Amino acid sequence: MEVITYRIAAIESAKLDFKDKAQPKVGSKDNIEYKPGGGSKKIETVKLNFKESAHPKVGSKDNIGHKPGGGDKKIETKKLSFTETATSKIGSVISSKTKGESGEQDQKHE
Repeated sequence: MEVITYRIAAIESAKLDFKDKAQPKVGSKDNIEYKPGGGSKKIETVKLNFKESAHPKVGSKDNIGHKPGGGDKKIETKKLSFTETATSKIGSVISSKTKGESGEQDQKHE
């Protein structure tokens, strides 16, 4: 039979000091005093105006005043009624009187 023993570890909260041991990456502090000067180049912002030099496509404004007339053709809107002339398909009334498997008469479709 094995005996298992557990050890309780103490958790320390001591602040570690690595300032004298830690070194920066190679050459990372060589240019630490550098401040960008901005240079002597200037970026100009000029508003472009195309209204005087821009022209429409060829013939795009030739028919600018056109208004459609509608013509002399009339479109009729007449409600169609099929209730007087509509009939059922051939043989559909005959099959509506058949009995189902349960022996009851199926519903009539008129």
